[in-house]
Amino acid sequence: MGSAWEEEDFARNCPPSRCSDSGPEIRFPHQLESSNSSSSSSCSASCARLACSGPDTILHHPFLGPCKVTAIDYKKAVFQIIPLVDSLSSCPLQKLIIDNLPEPDYRSSRCSLYNAQPGKIVCCSKVLTPSMSPTNDYDGNIADHAVVGPISCLSDPSHFSYLVDAYEDIYSLPLDCKAVSKGIVPISGAVTADGPTFKQLAERILNFAETTVSWSEGGIPDNCVQCEQQGQRCAFSSQRNQTFCMGHKPHGTILIRYQNII
Repeated sequence: MGSAWEEEDFARNCPPSRCSDSGPEIRFPHQLESSNSSSSSSCSASCARLACSGPDTILHHPFLGPCKVTAIDYKKAVFQIIPLVDSLSSCPLQKLIIDNLPEPDYRSSRCSLYNAQPGKIVCCSKVLTPSMSPTNDYDGNIADHAVVGPISCLSDPSHFSYLVDAYEDIYSLPLDCKAVSKGIVPISGAVTADGPTFKQLAERILNFAETTVSWSEGGIPDNCVQCEQQGQRCAFSSQRNQTFCMGHKPHGTILIRYQNII
């Protein structure tokens, strides 16, 4: 816990902010990008880029592009986001294709926004019928949890396109299916034994539905999670070069609202 002076100083220099009255509160370790902000670098310690677009809070996601932030859970270090639909594109999925996942130097930053499952677009001459039971990698019968489709904007009456987990062996697909994307489609999130499957993650992205992404990255952001879980706010002391938990809401705290800055 910091001293009363440190708490007042941090509250004065790094107040929480919102893009609108109904928008999520942005507070340390996050900070809204603002062209007229006088806040110092000690007001932010997050890999997340947040800004306002009118009343909306926008996260610039490394793979999904601009996403509307509907909620922030500081106790769990997650954003609830909705990818913004490109109304000018007949097939927004194509804009998600990249050459490869980021190189190790990106991952070493431990920014979990870069966590992604690689997907490949495959084209089949027949409708694919995935198996609902465990499959053999070489039986030409891919598991249901590893495939999404057919994707209407990439298919026609004689060709059916699917998004397939790139970690699946190519021999798990029928012989009439071929990979057609040179790059990969990064599906934000991580597949775990007790968590969402590749299919569940991919369907949320492809349908531009609300999805959850983590901003945990170790260090200061994780220290802040501990403060929040204890019912306190997180702050940073530039003099001591470390975080501390604010035991109470400092007197005179001001909530700043930013609008139309991107």
